[in-house]
Amino acid sequence: MGPLAHTPRCAEILDAIMAGISVPKKTKHMARNIKLLVPTNYVQNDIDSKVKNDFVRAVQAMEQAGIHITQATIPAFDILPQLAHKGGIIAKEAYTHHKKYMKDQGQEYDPRVYMRIQKGKSQTDSEYNALLDIRKKYIAEMHTILDEYDGIVMPTVPQIAPPIDALEQDEYFNDMNLLMLRNPTTINMLDGCAISLPMHDEGTAPTGISIASVGGDDSLVFAMAHTIYDVLQQHRA
Repeated sequence: MGPLAHTPRCAEILDAIMAGISVPKKTKHMARNIKLLVPTNYVQNDIDSKVKNDFVRAVQAMEQAGIHITQATIPAFDILPQLAHKGGIIAKEAYTHHKKYMKDQGQEYDPRVYMRIQKGKSQTDSEYNALLDIRKKYIAEMHTILDEYDGIVMPTVPQIAPPIDALEQDEYFNDMNLLMLRNPTTINMLDGCAISLPMHDEGTAPTGISIASVGGDDSLVFAMAHTIYDVLQQHRA
């Protein structure tokens, strides 16, 4: 969970308040010292033209500013679909917590949320423990990959926001919901940290670029975000 804020500095201040720590001084990484990995697989699947164009321009702007960008596949991402088995870890944990309430107050739940929680009912303890083991493997592989970089940069979500009336259809809502959650989930499953910065031109559909790293690297992510935010602001019309 994290705050919505006007600038990376505002987010950094709010983050410090939530963490119960002193507000740090604003620090910036020199652009030429930043090494970022752009995944070419998984997080760029099903990307729409608006997000793709904005992302390509943002990456080019960062490279022009001296940031080191490497584009490569991340094999560890191939593990992630396995973690969605029967709703994934979250479904099992949510059902364990909510089942006592759902028995008598099920009608008070949002029907779509109710259905997602119910997926955890069929997940056995052994299946749940297997998912935890798969996640440990994913985290270990991601740490190995990110040893060579300061972080990952990718589209925050692969598509612009859909029309609200389209979401009234359950099938479309479910598909779109999973798609929009996909990229942030790559970092959630890592126990990592991330910040999303605007990369669209003013007056166009909003799109975001995510700067992410492993857990505990919050100060590094903020330092990079300050630099990258300034770079992108210069290139946003």
